Amino acid sequence: MILKSLEAENFQKYEQIQILDLPTRGIVGIIGENESGKSTLGEVMAFALFGRTLRLDEQHVTDVMQWGKDSCSVQVAFSLPDGKNYRVIREIDREGSEQRAHARLDHR
Repeated sequence: MILKSLEAENFQKYEQIQILDLPTRGIVGIIGENESGKSTLGEVMAFALFGRTLRLDEQHVTDVMQWGKDSCSVQVAFSLPDGKNYRVIREIDREGSEQRAHARLDHR
């Protein structure tokens, strides 16, 4: 899997995360001070793909939402070795009952 972009809204302490047009070759490094949000990028990926994070199970998944917000959403775009591009979108509301996720073939 080649990660192409990562987006989130109202996820943990961030109103918005947008990492677009990642390089498709080579190595991407993530550096920063403690508490600068590096681990949050992994949490966005886990939530998008699995409906939970590395730190939170399914029973506490609404804790990913930014404090005071009623919903959050994440999108992860990636390509597979077969050359097809996919986008996974997951949304959840404060009740946790409106969780929706779908993956689609992306023709970009």
